[in-house]
Amino acid sequence: MEKHNKFQNKHNTQNKQNTQNKQTKKVGLNTNTTKEKKSEKPITDWFFMTADSVDARMISELLKSKGFGQIELWEAMNILQIELAGKTIDFELVEYEFKSPSDAAFIKNRNIKTIFAVTVEEGAFDAFKPALKTILEIWSGFLCADSEDFKPIFELKDLPE
Repeated sequence: MEKHNKFQNKHNTQNKQNTQNKQTKKVGLNTNTTKEKKSEKPITDWFFMTADSVDARMISELLKSKGFGQIELWEAMNILQIELAGKTIDFELVEYEFKSPSDAAFIKNRNIKTIFAVTVEEGAFDAFKPALKTILEIWSGFLCADSEDFKPIFELKDLPE
């Protein structure tokens, strides 16, 4: 599967670094000990996909009604920014044409109608989980990484009670 990030150039370097981090995370020493060389960077680029028709205003109204952080909405651009625990999460409605047959099948098999590119500021994912759970309770779907295989994938059942 191909990577879909609309900020491809910016993140190509980061993705290469992440791959290198995964491959060289621990360096074996001759003395049976290991030493962390680099820590793995958390995933910050995601997709929220749903079979429902949803826009940024609908998500904004839901999260405001449940008291989730500071929320800014740019309705004309279908962009939403949520501030939780001093960190930001951005939702931007996007339309992709998936050229890879396996990517297109992934979308088609799940009857996806709406896709948001979601950027979760580093260190904000745990604070985001309750808001994500609230969203998934209303609109069936999932949050998946903007990666070659869309993994990891978080559905409602994967989030804490």
